[in-house]
Amino acid sequence: MAGVAVDMAVVGAAIVTISTILGVASAAGLATIIAATLLMPLLVVVIVGVAFSIAFSDTSNYVKVLSDELRNIENKIQSGVIKIKAGAQKINSEYKENPNEFLHEIFGVPMFKKTRSYNL
Repeated sequence: MAGVAVDMAVVGAAIVTISTILGVASAAGLATIIAATLLMPLLVVVIVGVAFSIAFSDTSNYVKVLSDELRNIENKIQSGVIKIKAGAQKINSEYKENPNEFLHEIFGVPMFKKTRSYNL
């Protein structure tokens, strides 16, 4: 927020300088109106920054809610990892039992069963 405010202040100063130079050349009243109109975004940034700093000055409740939610997400991930490990072990054992049938079920690889024997 402070970086944006500094940038806005620099832009505002440049605008005031240019509008003042133009205002002196044309009319003093017009330069004041232009400068005031162009400095409004800077005032909005400052007002919003002050409002946020007041609203979020005590963040202990937000930190507690965030940490509780992160714990819940971690627990869900860990239980999912356990399920994934169990599924991986099942897939590994199925592959070790019969690799051809496993590949057929997963990828649709054709199975060739040897039913005849050719005597040459």
